[in-house]
Amino acid sequence: MDRSRPPDTRGRTLAAHLTLVAAITLGALAPFLAGWHTLAPVASLGGVEAWASPSHLVGQGARSLVDSFAGSTAGDDAAGAVTVAFFGLFIFLVLRLARPVRDRDSRSLVAAWGAALLLLALSMPYLLPWYAAWFAPFLGVFADDVFLWAGALVTAVLGVTLIPADPFHGRTSVAVMDGVHYGAASVLLLVLVVLAFRVLNRGRGASGVLEPLPTTTAPGTP
Repeated sequence: MDRSRPPDTRGRTLAAHLTLVAAITLGALAPFLAGWHTLAPVASLGGVEAWASPSHLVGQGARSLVDSFAGSTAGDDAAGAVTVAFFGLFIFLVLRLARPVRDRDSRSLVAAWGAALLLLALSMPYLLPWYAAWFAPFLGVFADDVFLWAGALVTAVLGVTLIPADPFHGRTSVAVMDGVHYGAASVLLLVLVVLAFRVLNRGRGASGVLEPLPTTTAPGTP
């Protein structure tokens, strides 16, 4: 949004943009809508790949712990609270990233957008392998090596979670998926913790994710 516009027109401009996005989205999805049945496959898809999600892994741990002494209803509530907490962490980290975005150039804004998408993927209650396409195109503009290598690692780990149809010899498909997803989720949880500390300790390295890449000049150019 153009910051040169008067403040009273920015809200109208933003509302117009959001309305246009909503209209295009609804127009594209309209042929496939079937009421609430449209969202039914999402639940089953989430169950298949949920173990790649740090949020789901922690939520399952919280559910099992609370269920052992307070019952299944309380366990479900604990798992839901974990999901909300992860989304809250995402919003908090994005707001921290957004503070220095003002008055930066477009490349810094692109890097901030990519960092936000990486944090979103790691904070969601389920995580599909192709979600790496959200943030992978932005890795080249990250000035912070921690964010760069974290994004590359997340992409690689999500690729591993693509379980083949035929299980390994002597293993069932469920055993293979549980093993990979528990391992993948643990690695991705560690990555999220590292990135969270990187953003919170916003010194030279953490804010560097928003810095533009250095431009190269030809020899002899002042």
